[in-house]
Amino acid sequence: MRGSGGEFTIYLQPQVNRDKKVVSAEVLARWITPDGTAISPAEFIPVLEDSGQIVELDRFIWEESARLLKTWMGTPLEPLTISVNVSPQDFEYMDVAATFISLADTYGIDREKLKIEITESSILSRRVKESHVIDRLADAGFNLEIDDFGKGYSSLNTLKDINARTLKLDMAFLQMTDKDKKRGEVIIESVIQMGKRLGMHIVDEGVETVRERDYLIHLGCDYLQGYLFSWLVSVEEFERHVTGNLV
Repeated sequence: MRGSGGEFTIYLQPQVNRDKKVVSAEVLARWITPDGTAISPAEFIPVLEDSGQIVELDRFIWEESARLLKTWMGTPLEPLTISVNVSPQDFEYMDVAATFISLADTYGIDREKLKIEITESSILSRRVKESHVIDRLADAGFNLEIDDFGKGYSSLNTLKDINARTLKLDMAFLQMTDKDKKRGEVIIESVIQMGKRLGMHIVDEGVETVRERDYLIHLGCDYLQGYLFSWLVSVEEFERHVTGNLV
């Protein structure tokens, strides 16, 4: 997909399990300029959101992810899953459930391996509730993830009402000062245990230190993501190096 003065492509950030083995990856976009510079989404996402073009980019990312899962079939990488993000505007301008179902069927991939991250704010929006898109995606067999839980005004009703298999904690949970450390640890421990009792897998992103890793594993976190394990990398680098323990 081309942008003004460059081209968009997908990059991957690995997610590891409690044994520190890569089992999944989150897919994010990068804007590559003609000289090979990768521009962060923080610079171009707001522009695309303001212009309404974010919907086009998201659909491109979803299809590239489905295509990647297809290429991994029959290889040692086949057990891996991929997580993609859904923007609030996507629900306004397309039938999100129908789009994902069509992509999975077109590429012949296992729907459970294309994990769909939806922010809590999107889940709580009136349009999403009225369209029953969350239920349609779950009924179609996709693995739904509540993204950025703990960012802003989290609602326990979200956990009660939404049939999501995964709870992804916002990295803000790990950014605690000495002053709020004790209270923050009580909250993160409670959220993880609550999610586990609901039968959900817990993912924590933003893990940057060994202490954070060991602490989250001790609390029962299932999957970890962050710079401690890997930066965002190209598909080629992910396949060549990050998943070396699979090949």
